[in-house]
Amino acid sequence: GLITMGVNHALGVGMARLGADLMVVPRGAVDGTHTALVMGEPIAFYMDGSVVDRVRAIPGVEAASPQVFVETLASAACCTGRLLVVGFDPETDFTVRPWLYEALNRDLGPNEVVAGNHVLMTPSEPLRLYGSEYTVVGRLDPTGMGMDETVFIPLTSVPDMVERSRTLAEKPLEIPPGSVSTVMVRTAGPDKVEEVARAIEETIPGVSVLTAGQVTQGVTRNVSSLMAGLIPISVGVFLVSLILLLVL
Repeated sequence: GLITMGVNHALGVGMARLGADLMVVPRGAVDGTHTALVMGEPIAFYMDGSVVDRVRAIPGVEAASPQVFVETLASAACCTGRLLVVGFDPETDFTVRPWLYEALNRDLGPNEVVAGNHVLMTPSEPLRLYGSEYTVVGRLDPTGMGMDETVFIPLTSVPDMVERSRTLAEKPLEIPPGSVSTVMVRTAGPDKVEEVARAIEETIPGVSVLTAGQVTQGVTRNVSSLMAGLIPISVGVFLVSLILLLVL
């Protein structure tokens, strides 16, 4: 019961923090995106940036903002651990920026980042990403989801990181110019979500749409499987306890 309550609370907080009704990703990247959202597992995939304007043109789309995923190197001098770094567009973002203005009352500078609650960095300790150093100026509230393991950086800082990685990193960061990893979409209303998702997949070739409902269903399905596996253990513990009580 406690596990189920905890998962439901984490999903509620996480989906509210996500702030988007839909995520548009390259076809075949839905499973990886789901894992990144729930577990914070670093991923990297890209599609042409022209998708953003095409998504905005779909009827029922209220707002759309691009993000770029950067997967850092593990056990490398150029990087502080293996993290998922998300570049967001401050001009159009509606997921991270509201929190920034609530907590910092300003946008991020070119060498500043916001970290998830589980990224253990102090303000005085520089965050190293592909040889570039950044300052953690804020920490998101805990959500119990993958965002706790994520670092958010202004999208305009990503090309500079790519350029500097060619000389400063053990392995250069390769991101095609003008590419995006996902488009966060807010629809005109809850009743428009399925309609807009279907229109995006039918209109724009090579993309898939992930809804908040799919994320929730996936996690619930996994937890249900876990609970089913615990039933025999629970029955065994109950029987042993009953025998012990009878002996006593």
